[in-house]
Amino acid sequence: MCGIFLVKSKHSLNKHDCINSSNLIKSRGPDYFLQKFFFKEKLYISNSVLSISGKYKKKQKELNHSKNKNLYISYNGEIFNWQDITKKENIKAENDTQMILKLAEKYKKANFSKNLFGMFAIILFDKKENKIFFYCDPQGEKKLFYYNHDGNFIISSSIKPIINYLKKNDLDVSMIKDYFNTRHFMFYKKTIYKNIFVTEPGKIYEFNLKSFKLSEKFYDNPINWINEKLYKSLNENDEIKIKTKLKTLLEKNAKLMVSKHKFGSIFSGGIDSSLQSVLINNYKKPNTVSVLNFLNKDKITKNIFNFNKYINFKIDRLSINKKKFIKNFKACYNITGFPFLTHDFVGKYMISKYFRSNGCKVFFGADGVDELFGG
Repeated sequence: MCGIFLVKSKHSLNKHDCINSSNLIKSRGPDYFLQKFFFKEKLYISNSVLSISGKYKKKQKELNHSKNKNLYISYNGEIFNWQDITKKENIKAENDTQMILKLAEKYKKANFSKNLFGMFAIILFDKKENKIFFYCDPQGEKKLFYYNHDGNFIISSSIKPIINYLKKNDLDVSMIKDYFNTRHFMFYKKTIYKNIFVTEPGKIYEFNLKSFKLSEKFYDNPINWINEKLYKSLNENDEIKIKTKLKTLLEKNAKLMVSKHKFGSIFSGGIDSSLQSVLINNYKKPNTVSVLNFLNKDKITKNIFNFNKYINFKIDRLSINKKKFIKNFKACYNITGFPFLTHDFVGKYMISKYFRSNGCKVFFGADGVDELFGG
């Protein structure tokens, strides 16, 4: 998880405010911090990096850019097939960030993204065209927040840097009501703050730095991934053949997604997390396998150690009481700055802290095994 922050103003920017706002999401990318001002300090772009794939220059301070310095990138995510793409396209890249830059140079800004297998949020600054292009993966795994009002255009991985830079947080009361009326299904385009919006999956946004005009269009839609011919052929297969195909798909993705760094996996005893942990373990043993035990709630978690005789890794159980949950609940709100959109957000935050304390840069969350489906 990396941090993206961009500010464009019709007037000179306050350097302190820009850097101070970026610092709020430095924890998203603790390995490197890259930044640059453009146009006599009227445009600022930063990228806090969590290095997962490939090689990075440790002393690098400036944003990643093309060789001719016409294209700059700020990027959050992981492209699991980036090495395959570099071979297929015959391009040289030491990591997925460089690969995206090379593809963006070679093709139109969004056309290449259909070949990316992974999750991503990307900002591309085209100095020659004087435009900002930004977009996220079609399945909506990564998001960006953006603000275009009162002569300021801001993009961020999180809401808090936007609020910090603007020094105001005008609430949209109607959206807060929607949050409760829809049982947390508020997040689509708007947020609980006026004029702060969320990128839609599969859309590319184009911002003209001169006219301050923002346009958007879809570049991909998961509905279009459905292949009628394939569906019909699968429908003719028996259950054993379908199971074999699914197993092959999951194993292929598990092998592709296993991290070279220390990593963890959640094992709650349910079908999703159990299947995920076992499949991943076939290729590389997780450094840490753990589960949250909400006291007096889940009988399976209480007896999780009964699984040990079927698997060859140890499961760590973290017991959570009401006091611990409330403490972390407040911490989550302080980080995000908006209401939670899923009931397990606090739990994921708590277990991610545990993985991090054990030196894990990556962990598999097991939400419907969508990790192994490339979610």
